Amino acid sequence: MQFGAAPPARRAARGRTASPRVPRGRTRRFNFRAEAAALCAAPEAAEDKMPLGSRLYAVFFRRTSTFALTIVLGAVLFERAFDQAADAFYARLNRGKLWKHIKHNYEIQEK
Repeated sequence: MQFGAAPPARRAARGRTASPRVPRGRTRRFNFRAEAAALCAAPEAAEDKMPLGSRLYAVFFRRTSTFALTIVLGAVLFERAFDQAADAFYARLNRGKLWKHIKHNYEIQEK
């Protein structure tokens, strides 16, 4: 027996076991040209079938830089919208009591 060689039983077993993904007699080579042609033929068809969550992940959260930018812009936009909504709610609750509503009663009109 040679140094570093597998025992005969192992060698025979290794030769007989096939990968479950590759049928016997076929090679494991990947055909990049065929795959690229299939992807280039209908890229919009593949995107249409992509669920909304996967599309959001691919666009906004896949890379760290876009993830950070999404968080910062989301926080700024949320703060602005929340502030305007709170101001509108406060003005609606206090209608007729705020200075902008009663200012015309106290202004002197010049002629």
